[in-house]
Amino acid sequence: MEHVGQQNIDQARRRLVLPAYHVSDAARYAGVAVATIHNWQRAQKHYVPALAERERGFSLSFLQLVELRFVAAMREAGITLHKIRAAREYLAKAFETEFPFADLRLKNDGQDILIDLEQSEGVEFRGKMLVANKGGQYSWKDVIGNKFDEFEYVDRLARRWHVAGRNSPIIIDPQIAFGAPHVRGIPTWVLKNRHDGGESSAEIARDFKLPQKIVKTALAFERSADKKTQQRTH
Repeated sequence: MEHVGQQNIDQARRRLVLPAYHVSDAARYAGVAVATIHNWQRAQKHYVPALAERERGFSLSFLQLVELRFVAAMREAGITLHKIRAAREYLAKAFETEFPFADLRLKNDGQDILIDLEQSEGVEFRGKMLVANKGGQYSWKDVIGNKFDEFEYVDRLARRWHVAGRNSPIIIDPQIAFGAPHVRGIPTWVLKNRHDGGESSAEIARDFKLPQKIVKTALAFERSADKKTQQRTH
């Protein structure tokens, strides 16, 4: 029984690093432009493109997707990709982990560690790198503090993402629905396809044995994600 339990743990960890999210889907969920993802990923020291990159674009793992959520928040605050990269590399060494932005220690220890980065790297990182001027001053908490509430952590690593907000029923879990956003195990894109095919939310709710309110929430999430994607590409 102990051996089986260890196998389950190992499989769960593998799912976290399995390339499962096409770049266009990652952009929808994380709230960034596709070009930003390309620029971010290709700058990483350990970037290895998927075989299908030439045709469709590379894929990202769940932990890379989580990190993109924090990259998006920092970019919105006006912090450059160059500075975010430097911070990530510095934190990766400090935490001894490959995915520092997906690590819960970022919440409590990240600011102090990055203050050290400013002191060691000098004037380029003045302002602790975490305070960006965008019509006012943004602190570390203002930039990424509430983003931690979107995730559930196990052994310090993000394992589930409440992608539409902590109180939303929509969750991304790499062990459920192949990692797609889902409600009670049903991918939101499945509900959207049924709705686009002409079925009402009431009919969909009845077929999947879901409350109609949850179906409407899932459809609203899909519409919102599509709208944001269109805005970023125009």
